[in-house]
Amino acid sequence: MKVISPHIHGYFDSLIAVIFLLAPTFLVLGQLSVILAYGFAIVHLTVTLVSEFSFGGSQTDFIYCL
Repeated sequence: MKVISPHIHGYFDSLIAVIFLLAPTFLVLGQLSVILAYGFAIVHLTVTLVSEFSFGGSQTDFIYCL
């Protein structure tokens, strides 16, 4: 059952990463919360970009870059 296309899903994933990056700027968060927000943003964006979604790159491209 597809509710949204993989391409739209990639945009939502990127939006979530941006929200995690901007949250410490607009919210009053403690030091641990800020570290976690930035960490989640980096991990989420990395997984989005190396996944097989049409929005991201492919896993083989990422492996060849290493």
